[in-house]
Amino acid sequence: AVGEEATVVALAETDAAVVGWLVEQGLAPGAELSVLERGPGGEPLVVLVCGERRFLGRAPAQAVLVHRREPRSA
Repeated sequence: AVGEEATVVALAETDAAVVGWLVEQGLAPGAELSVLERGPGGEPLVVLVCGERRFLGRAPAQAVLVHRREPRSA
């Protein structure tokens, strides 16, 4: 959901090209991300990772397995 923060725990993809692209986007295990927005129908998914906005279609987004973090208290 928009506003969620998470840590990438794994990439559920066997295609080396897709894995390489995800890693180039900063979406490697251990990376922290924030969900900024979702387009119509859920894509693209826009996340902030490594200080950069990244746009993901449905298939690449589903390949990124995350652990949601608890919201920070004020």
